[in-house]
Amino acid sequence: MISVDHLKELIASGDFDKVENLWTDLITERNIGLAEYFEISDALKQVGELKRACLLLELLGDHYETQRNYSAAIEVQKHMLRYRQEDLSIRKRLIELYRKQHPNSQHLEEYLELSGLSKSDPIMKAMQRFEEFLKYDVGNYFYFERYGMGKIVEVIPQKREIVVDFEKKNRHFLDIDVARGLLSPVNAEHFLYKKNKELDDLKSLASSQPVQLVVMILQSFREPLSAPRIKGYLEGIIDTTELNYFWGKIRKDLEKNDNVRVAGRTNKTYTYVGSAAAKQDHAIKAFNEANIREKYLLAEEYLKKMPEVFNILTPRLRQLGPQVRKEHPGIALDILMLFHDIGELSEIDHSTKELLNVSKPEDILNDMASHEHQARLLLYLKEKYPDEWLQTAKKILLNSEDFKLLDSVADNLKSTPHTLEDINHKIFAMPKQYTKQYLWMLKRIEAGALAEYLKPTHIPRLIDTLEYISGIKAIVKKILSLEAFDTMIANATENEASRIRKSLNRSAALNDYEKKGLLRIIEHHFPDLFEKKYDIIYTTAAALKRKKEELNHILSVDIPANKKEIGRAREFGDLSENFEYKAAKEKQDQLYEKVKTIESELQKIQLIESLEIRTDRVEIGTAITLRSSRDNSFVVYRILGRWDTDLAHKTISNEAPLARAMLGKKRGDSIEIEGIEYEIAEIGKAF
Repeated sequence: MISVDHLKELIASGDFDKVENLWTDLITERNIGLAEYFEISDALKQVGELKRACLLLELLGDHYETQRNYSAAIEVQKHMLRYRQEDLSIRKRLIELYRKQHPNSQHLEEYLELSGLSKSDPIMKAMQRFEEFLKYDVGNYFYFERYGMGKIVEVIPQKREIVVDFEKKNRHFLDIDVARGLLSPVNAEHFLYKKNKELDDLKSLASSQPVQLVVMILQSFREPLSAPRIKGYLEGIIDTTELNYFWGKIRKDLEKNDNVRVAGRTNKTYTYVGSAAAKQDHAIKAFNEANIREKYLLAEEYLKKMPEVFNILTPRLRQLGPQVRKEHPGIALDILMLFHDIGELSEIDHSTKELLNVSKPEDILNDMASHEHQARLLLYLKEKYPDEWLQTAKKILLNSEDFKLLDSVADNLKSTPHTLEDINHKIFAMPKQYTKQYLWMLKRIEAGALAEYLKPTHIPRLIDTLEYISGIKAIVKKILSLEAFDTMIANATENEASRIRKSLNRSAALNDYEKKGLLRIIEHHFPDLFEKKYDIIYTTAAALKRKKEELNHILSVDIPANKKEIGRAREFGDLSENFEYKAAKEKQDQLYEKVKTIESELQKIQLIESLEIRTDRVEIGTAITLRSSRDNSFVVYRILGRWDTDLAHKTISNEAPLARAMLGKKRGDSIEIEGIEYEIAEIGKAF
């Protein structure tokens, strides 16, 4: 292996041709980093070989560009600026590389111009301004303590402004200079990004590898963190009431971790101090201490992320398969398939048959850790054992609690739809017996995979199971959203609607607010099921027009806009902790309830016609002039409908207490208002 020290010795001795030859070998071998390359080029510069140093760096930069490693190629050009400041060719080269590195940036050319990089501004300052624009480009993620995780959705380069959709606030405008002091950059590997996008994975990690979760936090921030600050980041992953217990349980193991440095005695701080060797040691240690299932999952992870560790563990993994095949036949098959995938095992058919001879296929499938391998085994069983396949599928669907496995089995049963329909019917008919499978079915119904269950006849079952199966209310509410419920009730028979109404009324799992919206929809479609309310809504033609315009605006503007909000909120990931999604869904329910209210009211209207208004007594549509007995002053009230109410101009609804007190009275009659007696002096038409 070529060493940097050897090359520096050659430079000191003046053997530059040898240096050039070995430089090319170094690039080919790829066994040193940029810092070492720069150390060599700096050594050439120091002995006066500046031209040769630049030539070698150009070769290195070309190599990185060929490999599409534009970040490294840019760093090479930046280092060359130390040798040739304000070199126009380097400026042009950097611009080309930035364009290749960010082909999808819609504002890239503006950034180049506004930063001065494409002009004649001092190149180092121009690059600094340009890279700040890139830092705050559309699609980048940041963390803001006040509003949580946020994604830049719009940039206004001329104004140096960005628009950020945060967890707790959408379309928040910020000046870039202000953002610099408020926002912390977050990439896809950062803990805060994962907390926003992969919360379930972090919760699983908290259960299986709690220390590794805290190490991830330390690794993301790269600064000393106190225990209270770490606990703050864990909120939402660990229940607040369990945080102190969680910390006490993992603290000692954390302090022993090779990647963690502990400072202080009373107020300890924790810092990530990773190194390649320490990482390898930690990975191997984690594998050795893991249970059988976790060992396989770690091996699979190391194959992708730490191949050098996987190579070290390969002999142990080979030994593990035969050792666990009796107790863990699924893991044994996972290991066989893994080695087959990487080309270290040419044939696994015979070994698969051997495992199936000693273990039931459903036991193997349930024991497997890899969902990809489960899917492959299902196809194998379906092809090789078609007679037994259906029985195996039924056993899995009625007994397994692995939702991904259940999904795979269901997908494989699409060729025999009646079998899957029978099993689904059995699960739905006996939810107490098949609780986990029932929850799996609900998730599929909510995802649109089982449209046949979105029918009125199934609604009572959905409502009734809320009473005795925990953890399903949220998903049932999604299935029975006001929009979906309205569609189902519109297609229901009166008998079905009556059964649904009874289920809602007796449900103790739903609160009055949740029932009210659903019952209103039933009343809208089946008014005869409810007590007759002979309430008439009186209105003028102008007020009726305004109410119809309000309804049309909700249907054509508010609801479509809300659907876009829901779609945009879904992009933030985990819906269970998605504030924007919950708010948008609540707004959706409010909008649909308002639509049903207005539609119901429009069926009860009676126009107030000016020609039909009598003025011999107070009635709806009249204007009443009252004279005060205290000071003989006059006040005029108009009585119209609820939609015409305008208290500023003394227009009151016929339903108001004052209007009801005046209705039917004649000129000369008296009425008391707030302790003062008034006489009806005049009665005329209100319009």
